[in-house]
Amino acid sequence: MIYRIAMPLKQHLVTYLQEHKLQFPENVEITYFVYETIEQLCEIYEKIHSDFQGIITSGVIPNHVMEELRQGDTPCLSYLDIDIENTYRILLRESIRRRQQDFSRVAVDFMADKMTLPEAIEKNALATIAREYDNTFRHYGHLVIEEEEKRFSHYVEKKFRNGEIDFALTYLYTTAERMRGMGYSCYYIYPSQNALTNTVREVVSKIDAMRARRSYPANVLITCSELLTRKYSNTEMKFLAYKKEILTLVSPYSGSLTVKDSRDGFEIYTDCDTLAKLTNNFLECPFYMYLQKNLNFSGSIGYGIGRNFYQARMNAMDAVRHGENFGDENHRSFLIDEDNKMICMTPGSEADLVISDVESDYIYRVASEVKLSPETVSKIIHVLKEEGSDEISSLDLINRLGISTRTANRFLANLMKYGKAEIIGQKRIVPKGRPVNIYKIMLDY
Repeated sequence: MIYRIAMPLKQHLVTYLQEHKLQFPENVEITYFVYETIEQLCEIYEKIHSDFQGIITSGVIPNHVMEELRQGDTPCLSYLDIDIENTYRILLRESIRRRQQDFSRVAVDFMADKMTLPEAIEKNALATIAREYDNTFRHYGHLVIEEEEKRFSHYVEKKFRNGEIDFALTYLYTTAERMRGMGYSCYYIYPSQNALTNTVREVVSKIDAMRARRSYPANVLITCSELLTRKYSNTEMKFLAYKKEILTLVSPYSGSLTVKDSRDGFEIYTDCDTLAKLTNNFLECPFYMYLQKNLNFSGSIGYGIGRNFYQARMNAMDAVRHGENFGDENHRSFLIDEDNKMICMTPGSEADLVISDVESDYIYRVASEVKLSPETVSKIIHVLKEEGSDEISSLDLINRLGISTRTANRFLANLMKYGKAEIIGQKRIVPKGRPVNIYKIMLDY
């Protein structure tokens, strides 16, 4: 089996990999794509994401971009993290060249203020410090990472000007370029063969796990308040009406699922792959708004994925109970996966959520421009109206719409990509928490 993996990289990194003839596993097919700007990276992703099983980028920032654009869990993502092997190789090379190099006169970006370089080498702590640094920035947004890049660049420049260091090592190529342009010795830490091989193997493992997950059992529980209370004399007719609508909705997948009656509703037995197709990669609940519109549905819908049918059904039952206890009238659909992670499912087919005082032609035109559905554009405008401002964060979308962080970031990334939003600042929600981006949304409402 061949694993198809894309590597969108800056030209200098593609050149390095080609010149050094770094090898990939025989069953892996690597295709390079060259970009210079984040906008170009986004365009590349839109063109290639459905053609490759995995994508490897050069670092944290491009990986963040991929995560914001990705819908669901495919393609599998990873990036080339800090390579300790090549860090030591550069230190050894420069020590030989410079003869008895004093390592206290060397700056390394991922060292921060943890300890001096000689102390880290003596305690064999470089790898641990690099992992901590990488894990810290893995969860930050673009602005925070870019600020850290600027901070280190100015820090190194000051050290060079004051004659305090002889050379610097950095994982940030723009810093290396800037320092070299000023005549200073600053070396970018390129990936070694081992680092590249390990990253590729990581992505291959993710692809294998994703393939295995597709066959995991999945269960959907639809509980109807009317059927539970038995307070209607025409319960049997209502029951048949619900079943007819559910069978109509799932008919495109009828060969991959089974609908069964339950005491207070219906159960659907299927697999993870079919559930992903049914729910737009676990982002939307197709049943809630459809049944509400056609049958005035009131109830809760739970989705469960498990490593066996028992776990899938138990997770679906827990998701139903969560919807009954904590959901509101528009968000009573939840999914619990095999790792017990919970997702609030966005109601699907939300035609009735289109805002009446915004022209539908405008909504459909904007939706086409930003590659989002008209319902999504309507919901975003609704949030702006509720907030009374065109400046919002991803948390505003999450709290108002009951969507996941990934979904909120995808909405905002699309608006930014097509010129309908821009980042204007950041704020901290809690004193010691990481800051969130503030976006100015450029939509008429």
